[in-house]
Amino acid sequence: MLNHTQSFPAPLHCGSSSIWHLAKVLNWFSQQQNKTIAPEITDVAQVNMQVNIARALSELQLDTRLEFMQIQEELAQYH
Repeated sequence: MLNHTQSFPAPLHCGSSSIWHLAKVLNWFSQQQNKTIAPEITDVAQVNMQVNIARALSELQLDTRLEFMQIQEELAQYH
C-alpha cells in the first residue's frame, strides 16, 4: 500500500487510523495486484459501500442532497 500511493484508493478518513471502503481496496487488489477475490466477498463489500453511501446522503441537509442529485444526473449524461 505504501509503495502504491498513486494507484491505491484514497482513504475515507485519515488520522491515527485510516479507513477505506473495502470494495475499493478489493478492486485495487484484483486489478493492480492480480489477486483473486471471492465474488461473494466483493458482492458483500459493494452492497456495504452502497448502504454506507446511501446513509451518508440521507444525513445531508435537503438542499445539499437535492444539489448532489442534480449533479449526479448531469454527470450521468456523459456516460
